[in-house]
Amino acid sequence: MASLRKAHAGFIIALALLIALTVLAQPITSYSATETHKAVEPSAINEIVLEANKPDVFNSYNTNGTPPYMSGNSAVFYGSNRTNMYSDIVSLTSINANKSLVLEASVSTSIKNLSNTGEDQFAVFATDDTTKYKSDEFGFVLPETGNTWYAYIQSPQIPGFFVWKPLLTLEPSGVVQHSFKAVYSNVGLLRFVDFYVDGKLLWSAFYPNVSGQSFHMVLCSHKVSAENVDLSQNMMIIGNASLTDSSANGAQNLSYFNVL
Repeated sequence: MASLRKAHAGFIIALALLIALTVLAQPITSYSATETHKAVEPSAINEIVLEANKPDVFNSYNTNGTPPYMSGNSAVFYGSNRTNMYSDIVSLTSINANKSLVLEASVSTSIKNLSNTGEDQFAVFATDDTTKYKSDEFGFVLPETGNTWYAYIQSPQIPGFFVWKPLLTLEPSGVVQHSFKAVYSNVGLLRFVDFYVDGKLLWSAFYPNVSGQSFHMVLCSHKVSAENVDLSQNMMIIGNASLTDSSANGAQNLSYFNVL
């Protein structure tokens, strides 16, 4: 029996070595726009920051119309007079949601012309799906049918899939900067997202448990209406944008007593 145990142990060791060598031989997939960039593992970082001098952290996409561009550390987006315009800045890196995940941005918006569909929009959000955008998300969206910013949550685990709430109606004259913050918290048996505008808590919403899932930061302008709808003068400027895992410093919100 002793010889059988030794042979069995030797077989296990050999098998383990074979598996290890096979894993090491697998190619590394990079999602960078450049060949030299290596994708950063979510567990290796705890903050994604929009900065002009770090082009390897974000990728820009544009299908039609004016592409987004950086002005200093701010991203500038426009609407369009074309149809099927998808203009996005998406983080290549992602962050694991643990006890607390914080999305922040300073946003200035100018709406000169209105659309006939809410699918024409500006948005800032965190998502775990940058392919189909059909999974877990939370953030802020402004449908260009008006001048109102909404907070929203999205998840296949939420009844109705998508829930939103109006937070801020812009003044018709001038461009005023507002600070947006959305905080996902996992506290005990409760999970929720708090939405702030200019430091004031305006909405708290229950949210599914997404701890351990990897989230990207996305900034975008979408225009799908017909070409006779001209939104090319509409503009959004986003600065101080970041997505942070604040679990490490113990930043937790306890506003779940007022969750709506």
